[in-house]
Amino acid sequence: GLLARLMPLGEVKARAMFGGHGIYLDGQIFGIAAGERIFFKIDDTTRPRYEAKGMAVFRPYDDHVTLASYFEVPPDVFEDADVVRAWAAEAHKVALKAARSRAARGRSAKKR
Repeated sequence: GLLARLMPLGEVKARAMFGGHGIYLDGQIFGIAAGERIFFKIDDTTRPRYEAKGMAVFRPYDDHVTLASYFEVPPDVFEDADVVRAWAAEAHKVALKAARSRAARGRSAKKR
């Protein structure tokens, strides 16, 4: 499965959330498994890659609720273990950057 293919990247785990599972690498969430679909964390630099393949934003409950920072991974990515690991590593990097940004904003808000 997907988790086994990602193991070379580090400690990979799945935890229940949104009726699916969060996918974590070394303790940081970077993906979501919902049914047969996988969504990875994106940012402004990685979004065009997903949009160019016609992939959709994650909608956990209905058409009105989205998690705009998670996009569906194109099915062809899963055909090659090296490619899926590269996309996952990129999503993990985006997730770490977002977490650092949130932490920095939190620290600056506390200083006020």
